[in-house]
Amino acid sequence: MLIAGYILCVITLGVLLLVAWNVIAWPSPGSPSTNAAPRVSVLIPARNEAASLGACLDSVLGQGTPVAEVLVYDDHSTDDTAAIVTRYQA
Repeated sequence: MLIAGYILCVITLGVLLLVAWNVIAWPSPGSPSTNAAPRVSVLIPARNEAASLGACLDSVLGQGTPVAEVLVYDDHSTDDTAAIVTRYQA
């Protein structure tokens, strides 16, 4: 019984040391920059949307919020959806 208690104390001490090490060594999160403008990613699912995709992309890009990326998921369109997306690629 004494050996089991000793082993439990050693394990508990090891866990506490590991937690203490993580608290000390883990990098603290930096404060977010207050000057940085928010950036968004936009995902547009499209299937045969050639008639409206240009207006949609113009609207997304013209909202004023900096857009990090625009992803258009073309679901096997049979119209000119892919060609419209290609025109907007930078």
